Amino acid sequence: MGDIKILVVEDDSIEALDIKKTLESFGYSVPHVASKGEDAIRKAYEVMPDLVLMDIVLKGDLNGIEVAREIKKLDIPIIFLTAHSEEGMVKKAMITGPYGYIIKPYSAIELKYGIELAIYKSNTEKELKASESKYNSLFENMLNGFAYHQIIVDDENFPVDFVFLRINKAFERLIKLKRKDIIGKRITELIPDIKDTNPELIEFCGQVALTGESNVFEMYFEQFKKFYSITTYSEEKGYFANIFEDISQRRIAEESLKESERRYRTILENVQDAYLRGDKEGRIVMASPSASRMYRFDSPQEMKGISSISLYKSPEDRQIILEKLKSEGKVENMEGEALRKDGTSFWVSMNAQYYYGENGEIKGTEAFIRDITQNKKVERALEKSESYYRAIFNHTGTATVIIEEDTIISLANAEFEKLSGYRREELEGKKSWTEFVLKDDLERMREYHRVRRSDPQSAPEIYDFRFIDRERNLKYIHLEVGMIPGTKKSVASLLDITGRKTAEERINRLYRLYATLSQVNQAVVRIDNTEELFTRICQICVDYGKFKMAWMGMIDHDTGNLTPVSHYGYEDGYLEKISINIHEKPTSDKPASIVGETGELVVIEDIKNEPNLAWGPEALKRGYKSLALIPVKFRDNLIGILNIYSEEVGFFSDEEEVELVREMGMDISMAIDFIETEKDRKKMVRALHESEKNLRFSNEWLAFAQRAAKSGFWDWDMLTGKLTWSPEFYELFDLPSTAEPSFDTWLEIMHPDDREPAMDRINRAIENHEFLENEYRVIRPDGDEIWISALGTTYYDGKGRPLRMSGISLDITEQKKKESEIEFKNTLLEAQLESSIDGILVVDNNSKFILYNHRFVEMWNIPKNLLTTNDDKKIVAFALKHLKDPQSFKEKVEYLYSHESEKSRDEIELKDGKIFDRYSAPLYDSEDNYMGRMWYFHDITEKTKIQNQIRNQYHFLQHLVDTIPYPLFYKDKNYVYIGCNKAFEEFIGLAKDDVIGKTVYDISPKDLADKYHRKDEELMESGDLQAYEAPVKYADGSRHIVLFNKTTFDDADGNVAGLIGLMVDITQRIETENALKVSENKYRALFDNADDGIFLMKNDRFVECNQKALEMFGVT
Repeated sequence: MGDIKILVVEDDSIEALDIKKTLESFGYSVPHVASKGEDAIRKAYEVMPDLVLMDIVLKGDLNGIEVAREIKKLDIPIIFLTAHSEEGMVKKAMITGPYGYIIKPYSAIELKYGIELAIYKSNTEKELKASESKYNSLFENMLNGFAYHQIIVDDENFPVDFVFLRINKAFERLIKLKRKDIIGKRITELIPDIKDTNPELIEFCGQVALTGESNVFEMYFEQFKKFYSITTYSEEKGYFANIFEDISQRRIAEESLKESERRYRTILENVQDAYLRGDKEGRIVMASPSASRMYRFDSPQEMKGISSISLYKSPEDRQIILEKLKSEGKVENMEGEALRKDGTSFWVSMNAQYYYGENGEIKGTEAFIRDITQNKKVERALEKSESYYRAIFNHTGTATVIIEEDTIISLANAEFEKLSGYRREELEGKKSWTEFVLKDDLERMREYHRVRRSDPQSAPEIYDFRFIDRERNLKYIHLEVGMIPGTKKSVASLLDITGRKTAEERINRLYRLYATLSQVNQAVVRIDNTEELFTRICQICVDYGKFKMAWMGMIDHDTGNLTPVSHYGYEDGYLEKISINIHEKPTSDKPASIVGETGELVVIEDIKNEPNLAWGPEALKRGYKSLALIPVKFRDNLIGILNIYSEEVGFFSDEEEVELVREMGMDISMAIDFIETEKDRKKMVRALHESEKNLRFSNEWLAFAQRAAKSGFWDWDMLTGKLTWSPEFYELFDLPSTAEPSFDTWLEIMHPDDREPAMDRINRAIENHEFLENEYRVIRPDGDEIWISALGTTYYDGKGRPLRMSGISLDITEQKKKESEIEFKNTLLEAQLESSIDGILVVDNNSKFILYNHRFVEMWNIPKNLLTTNDDKKIVAFALKHLKDPQSFKEKVEYLYSHESEKSRDEIELKDGKIFDRYSAPLYDSEDNYMGRMWYFHDITEKTKIQNQIRNQYHFLQHLVDTIPYPLFYKDKNYVYIGCNKAFEEFIGLAKDDVIGKTVYDISPKDLADKYHRKDEELMESGDLQAYEAPVKYADGSRHIVLFNKTTFDDADGNVAGLIGLMVDITQRIETENALKVSENKYRALFDNADDGIFLMKNDRFVECNQKALEMFGVT
């Protein structure tokens, strides 16, 4: 009993000591004796005793009854000790709910039994409260709805209704009503049409209530649109309880499975691929109708029982399949020759796997078999065709490459080797085309590459770019690129136009300078004012020479300062920030001084490479990259400098260009002297005409190169009517080589239904100047029907009249089959989509929604007219009107569409109070090409309400915990802190967030942590209450003695989930007790050694005396 603590409240010190000794003799612990009410209350909070012995009459402002009223808040049992037995006093005391009332004087036995009875009663009540709380929590937090009822019967004792007596939270959610609106009501009041929709409900429940026999049944409630499994039982006649389990998803799944079974049985019966199942001995036990057709048996039944070996042309093939199944568990796309019943052979592709019994044992094999005979023929034809076109590819005369979707060059010809400087083995499968593109052109070409694979018509087929070869040489390339039909590959032809481009750029620069010079000459003829002349010349340099900025500076020969008098172009405060003096010593970083000393033109080709120019940084800020300083003279004396800035590096690098600039300076000087020469003007005009002639010649040569790069697989000369077909064309259509290429021959093998549409598309392409895309069916001589895609380009003369059409024809039969398979899969997908409880929307990469389900329309209440537009932007605009925070919604949508690979999950709130969980993910095809984005919306309104209630409850409990003045903490079953109160934060010197997730070893010295952890383990093992004293290190470094009171707590399933601990600092109490012991020992020594005999009496009885008193009475 030493672990039971009793607080004694007695103002008579001698009687208090007597009680203390008596209690300790019984084995109880008495941590404190209080003589005043205030002290008793304070110590009760500190010590948290198991029992309080309380004298009613106390010294001070509070009596025992008032003190008991306060201590009762701590749920501590109290026994009153008093000499008063008046009825009035007893009634007042009883109001506080004491666990006992002992009248003085009393015997030790009375005291002992009174205490034991009070402690037993207290423990029993606590256990009952804990048990009640536990079961109430279990009842309230059941996932299934629970309701307790009383049955109502008519005069013939037949059930006609029932009343709700008790329900849990899950039932509230089920019926969507609050408890206060349900309890005491009849089922017919809550659901008026229940007897029409579910008449058997009252009957079933009445049978259970009246007979006591439990029942389990399933029922669909139209009011809630759900199926429930209802367990009904009764423990008292006339009363019963129902437990509702939502089985809607299960029932839906069962129906889906049945539908799926019917669907797949239909698929199996109609699938073109053969399905075979064999037992462990290799005998056929099941065959699909398509299998009997493929192997030419009369029926699937005829195939049953035959050996599967008889279906292989080579028995070794079956052995290979069995060995592969044994090692890998499955066989995929294995090709081989099979035997039909009539002995003929054909090529097949097989997928095989084991099938298993209920106990997981292998029962045999099953396989899907596809007839690929036609594919094999096509493969051989393609191999022959490939060699033919590879020869064309390698000898086209133009650098040509084939590019994969991931930008890797998969094929390159010899001309591209020459262009790039790399060998073919260094290029193919290793190099990306992006490695050869100048950085400034790369982003534009990457976008073309992406768009070309999603919408080929939107990407340009012909354009120029800058190419970097192996030696880092810059080349200008004219590119023609197009998609290879039916693939994600593209073919590109590259023509090196560096020479032409260089000439064009040089001609362009010369043209600009000639234009500038011409305008300067015209200006000097018309203008007779130097100030106006300088302003006009600066303007001409910018407008006609396309220079960034020009300014004229006049020289003060006394000071050497060059002062701006006019400027034009992008100046942006530049002239205010610079200061130039020609008297400074001429050096490479003083170009104006060089002009001042030599009187000659000075050119800076790259300002960036002249780091010592004082004005260089300001020039670079404004985009000035090269500069010409042109001397302006009057009668051969330097009077000023014309400064011309270009945004191109090296603009003045060509000698002819420099000469033109120098000539412009001379013309300006001559204009100042009023001298002009018509000769120079005519010379410049002739030079301009010559440059224009050269430019026209370059453009004509480029057009010729573009026409020379065209090629095709069939050709129609519209002037002569002659048709030309390549050998592969004959093979594709299975035509004899002697067949005359003509429209009649072509139309004769075409499916009759496709002839007129095919000719219409050809005529329309010619008339509208469109690229020809023609699909039609062909019936080959052997009876096989294939699909053809014809692609072609029409060429016209200068007046727009058609000259010829060239193109290629492709076999797209397999593609058409795949399209049919995709259509079937889409049907399955649509069924799954519509059965989803989530709203689903799929948007392609052109902002057009390509898929949505009914749930999506229902959740957002989208009008039908919006759905017909297929425009995602309009759907978003509609949604924004219904959202509480439309801006965030819009920003998130825009962000996700611009970051294709991103996934996202968040919650959105509507104005009507609904809350949706929104999930979005990118949509890729089988080759990881981005196709668009999927959006899922899940209505979590009810879930969020419950979470908010839980969150509010949590905040309330946390606030409650924080008001406890003693440090309190709780850990999970792995001894990791999961929470604490404010007092614990202050004690440990850490914020709650720095405590959560830690163990005691993270926040305490190891010697103390070891002790705490052992105690935690003991508590988790025993599950009992735990109280012990231990040293603790405070945040300030001091050590205190703390009384730990700990217990475990359970989760919703009643399993131990962790522990809770309360810490009471008893350092002061222990110091007080030690001081009392010292004082007691001191007074005990005085008592024992006094010269007088001393007796202590209580209730007229001797309770103690000293040695001297014994001697006086002759007692030993």
